[in-house]
Amino acid sequence: MPVPARRSRENTRARLLEAAVKVFVKKGFSFSRIDDVVAEAGFTRGAFYSNFDSMDELFIESVKLLAKQSLEVAREAIAVETNLLDRTVIVRVLERLRPMGLDMFLLSSEMTMYALRHPESRKEAVHLRRQLTLQFEHFLEEIFKRMGVSPQTDTYTIADSLMVLFFDSVVKDHLNPTGGNSADLLQSTIDNLLAGLSQK
Repeated sequence: MPVPARRSRENTRARLLEAAVKVFVKKGFSFSRIDDVVAEAGFTRGAFYSNFDSMDELFIESVKLLAKQSLEVAREAIAVETNLLDRTVIVRVLERLRPMGLDMFLLSSEMTMYALRHPESRKEAVHLRRQLTLQFEHFLEEIFKRMGVSPQTDTYTIADSLMVLFFDSVVKDHLNPTGGNSADLLQSTIDNLLAGLSQK
């Protein structure tokens, strides 16, 4: 395939994936149709079938895309942090993810339900969740090292727990926007969690 044609197809695929994320977040996988996605992307059904075999494939690829984007945001947030000597840095990094937090929660929830209904996709679902948690685990390991803290629990479990807390705070923010400062509540919860899971 000539380079211009390949780039055009890659661009079409990328736009379809971006559109799919928006559609799946808004309507959920079960209620989304091919026409919804191509309309959002500004293409025809022909463009869809030139890039994907089914909505199932598009859904899984869109989850991968959002996971990749969230990892990039997390890496950028960690890279600009110069003070890793206090626990507030954990919330600062998580807060960088908050603008896309609801999309992450909704799509990950959709992926979980999809995997439960389609056993063949469970390995992929577990892999995607693990990649995000591993990235955060590496960050926590660096913080603990700088602070001279030795976790009593493995850092992967701590990272997984903190991600659950983060998504819970995102959901509460949207369900009850006037319910208080979510960052402060998250910081307080993280302080209590880490106090119980680690020691000097």
